Amino acid sequence: MPYLEPFLVQTLREAVLAINNKPLQADIREFNGQEASHWKCHRQLRLGIITGLFDRQFEYRTRTIAWLFDKKVGLYVE
Repeated sequence: MPYLEPFLVQTLREAVLAINNKPLQADIREFNGQEASHWKCHRQLRLGIITGLFDRQFEYRTRTIAWLFDKKVGLYVE
């Protein structure tokens, strides 16, 4: 998945130029901003995992978020 976000951003950046609907253009640009930010977070997390540079607090938060997600979608069983 590390290649999906930059692909979406670039593709939609080009596509928005062909769209005449201003509200849709605004939505696409907002979505692109979110995806670009999301991609940056993924790159930082991946770098931290690979190099071992992330701190224990970050690891705890990451595991907590993963646990909450698993619980929400039904993957976590008590």
